[in-house]
Amino acid sequence: MPPRTFYCPVGIAFDIPVEWEVISFQSTEVHFRVRDETSVCQDSLRLSILGPESNTLSLALGEVKRGAWGPRIRNVQPVRLGKLEALRLELTPEEDCPLVIWLVISPSDRVAGFIPYGDPARVEGVLATLRGVTVRKGRE
Repeated sequence: MPPRTFYCPVGIAFDIPVEWEVISFQSTEVHFRVRDETSVCQDSLRLSILGPESNTLSLALGEVKRGAWGPRIRNVQPVRLGKLEALRLELTPEEDCPLVIWLVISPSDRVAGFIPYGDPARVEGVLATLRGVTVRKGRE
């Protein structure tokens, strides 16, 4: 089956596998989950919208450095994810925590953090479809 498009309220769209469930928490966090063969839900990807004061990648990086993951950051690289500018943050290994997170700047100057928990190749394939869209009321 072809993927479906998810529209983020800050002007980012990307394609997700049809089997991923979308679980929204308020308007700043979204979990993408998949059920395994025993029907247990597991996170594949988490999307967190940073506060409006973090309206550049540099400011967002500063916010992350001040948080719980700050001491674990070991490398930061500017990259493009799909059609958007981003930072790839490599983290030191720790149990039940991601090794990489991405910060992406949206066309509306908001930063979204993408935290992978599932198959890294599949998550990177999803992130390769990132693109900017016009922000509209009533979109998912």
